[in-house]
Amino acid sequence: MLAALLRKLESRLPPEESEEEKFTSALVVFLMTAVGYYLGDLKPNEPPVAGYARALGYEQREFLEILKLVASGGKDPDYDQKYALAHRKLFGKFGVDLDTSPWKKTEEALKRMHAGLPESHKERLAISL
Repeated sequence: MLAALLRKLESRLPPEESEEEKFTSALVVFLMTAVGYYLGDLKPNEPPVAGYARALGYEQREFLEILKLVASGGKDPDYDQKYALAHRKLFGKFGVDLDTSPWKKTEEALKRMHAGLPESHKERLAISL
Protein backbone atom coordinates (compact mmCIF):
# COMPACT_ATOMS: atom_id res chain seq x y z
CA MET A 1 0.00 0.00 0.00
CA LEU A 2 2.77 2.43 0.93
CA ALA A 3 4.72 1.57 -2.23
CA ALA A 4 1.65 2.24 -4.39
CA LEU A 5 1.10 5.60 -2.69
CA LEU A 6 4.76 6.50 -3.18
CA ARG A 7 4.58 5.62 -6.91
CA LYS A 8 1.45 7.73 -7.28
CA LEU A 9 3.14 10.71 -5.62
CA GLU A 10 6.29 10.25 -7.71
CA SER A 11 4.22 10.18 -10.90
CA ARG A 12 3.08 13.73 -10.14
CA LEU A 13 6.62 15.09 -9.93
CA PRO A 14 7.84 17.04 -12.94
CA PRO A 15 10.44 15.23 -15.01
CA GLU A 16 14.01 15.81 -13.92
CA GLU A 17 15.94 18.39 -15.94
CA SER A 18 18.48 17.05 -18.40
CA GLU A 19 22.11 18.04 -17.97
CA GLU A 20 21.74 20.44 -20.89
CA GLU A 21 18.69 22.08 -19.29
CA LYS A 22 20.52 22.39 -15.95
CA PHE A 23 23.51 24.01 -17.66
CA THR A 24 21.27 26.40 -19.62
CA SER A 25 19.43 27.44 -16.45
CA ALA A 26 22.73 27.96 -14.60
CA LEU A 27 24.11 30.00 -17.50
CA VAL A 28 21.02 32.24 -17.52
CA VAL A 29 21.44 32.94 -13.79
CA PHE A 30 25.17 33.53 -14.27
CA LEU A 31 24.57 36.04 -17.07
CA MET A 32 21.88 37.78 -15.03
CA THR A 33 24.35 38.05 -12.16
CA ALA A 34 27.16 39.26 -14.43
CA VAL A 35 24.99 41.89 -16.12
CA GLY A 36 23.71 42.97 -12.70
CA TYR A 37 27.19 43.20 -11.22
CA TYR A 38 29.13 44.74 -14.10
CA LEU A 39 26.40 47.05 -15.42
CA GLY A 40 23.79 47.40 -12.67
CA ASP A 41 25.81 47.97 -9.49
CA LEU A 42 24.63 44.72 -7.87
CA LYS A 43 25.19 44.85 -4.12
CA PRO A 44 26.58 41.85 -2.16
CA ASN A 45 23.28 40.91 -0.48
CA GLU A 46 20.91 41.74 -3.32
CA PRO A 47 19.25 39.14 -5.53
CA PRO A 48 20.77 39.16 -9.04
CA VAL A 49 17.47 40.36 -10.52
CA ALA A 50 17.85 43.72 -8.68
CA GLY A 51 21.09 44.65 -10.41
CA TYR A 52 19.90 43.13 -13.67
CA ALA A 53 16.77 45.29 -13.63
CA ARG A 54 18.86 48.42 -13.02
CA ALA A 55 21.25 47.47 -15.83
CA LEU A 56 18.30 47.26 -18.21
CA GLY A 57 16.91 50.58 -16.95
CA TYR A 58 13.96 49.26 -14.94
CA GLU A 59 12.81 49.49 -11.36
CA GLN A 60 12.83 45.99 -9.88
CA ARG A 61 9.04 45.78 -9.46
CA GLU A 62 8.44 46.98 -13.04
CA PHE A 63 10.98 44.43 -14.31
CA LEU A 64 9.28 41.57 -12.46
CA GLU A 65 5.99 42.52 -14.11
CA ILE A 66 7.66 42.47 -17.53
CA LEU A 67 9.14 39.04 -16.78
CA LYS A 68 5.65 37.76 -15.91
CA LEU A 69 4.32 39.19 -19.16
CA VAL A 70 7.10 37.58 -21.22
CA ALA A 71 6.78 34.24 -19.38
CA SER A 72 3.07 34.13 -20.20
CA GLY A 73 3.76 34.61 -23.91
CA GLY A 74 3.37 38.38 -24.03
CA LYS A 75 5.77 40.77 -25.74
CA ASP A 76 7.50 43.91 -24.61
CA PRO A 77 9.61 45.40 -27.41
CA ASP A 78 11.51 47.63 -24.99
CA TYR A 79 12.56 44.58 -22.96
CA ASP A 80 13.89 42.72 -26.01
CA GLN A 81 15.90 45.76 -27.06
CA LYS A 82 17.23 46.48 -23.55
CA TYR A 83 18.09 42.80 -23.01
CA ALA A 84 20.12 42.65 -26.22
CA LEU A 85 21.85 45.96 -25.54
CA ALA A 86 22.83 44.99 -21.98
CA HIS A 87 24.30 41.65 -23.10
CA ARG A 88 26.20 43.29 -25.96
CA LYS A 89 27.51 45.93 -23.57
CA LEU A 90 28.60 43.30 -21.04
CA PHE A 91 30.46 41.21 -23.60
CA GLY A 92 31.90 44.37 -25.15
CA LYS A 93 33.42 45.24 -21.76
CA PHE A 94 35.30 41.96 -22.05
CA GLY A 95 36.41 42.49 -25.65
CA VAL A 96 33.78 40.33 -27.35
CA ASP A 97 31.62 41.35 -30.29
CA LEU A 98 28.72 38.90 -30.18
CA ASP A 99 28.30 39.12 -33.96
CA THR A 100 31.88 38.42 -34.99
CA SER A 101 33.98 37.05 -32.15
CA PRO A 102 34.88 33.35 -32.23
CA TRP A 103 33.44 31.08 -29.53
CA LYS A 104 36.87 30.66 -27.89
CA LYS A 105 37.08 34.41 -27.22
CA THR A 106 33.53 34.38 -25.83
CA GLU A 107 34.36 31.43 -23.59
CA GLU A 108 37.45 33.23 -22.25
CA ALA A 109 35.35 36.33 -21.56
CA LEU A 110 32.83 34.25 -19.60
CA LYS A 111 35.68 32.91 -17.46
CA ARG A 112 36.99 36.43 -16.81
CA MET A 113 33.48 37.62 -15.92
CA HIS A 114 33.15 34.78 -13.44
CA ALA A 115 36.61 35.39 -11.96
CA GLY A 116 35.80 39.07 -11.41
CA LEU A 117 32.61 38.44 -9.44
CA PRO A 118 32.82 38.80 -5.66
CA GLU A 119 32.71 35.54 -3.72
CA SER A 120 29.31 36.51 -2.27
CA HIS A 121 27.85 36.33 -5.79
CA LYS A 122 29.82 33.26 -6.90
CA GLU A 123 28.49 31.30 -3.90
CA ARG A 124 24.94 31.65 -5.22
CA LEU A 125 25.74 30.36 -8.68
CA ALA A 126 25.23 26.75 -9.75
CA ILE A 127 27.99 27.10 -12.32
CA SER A 128 31.73 27.48 -12.19
CA LEU A 129 33.80 28.39 -15.20
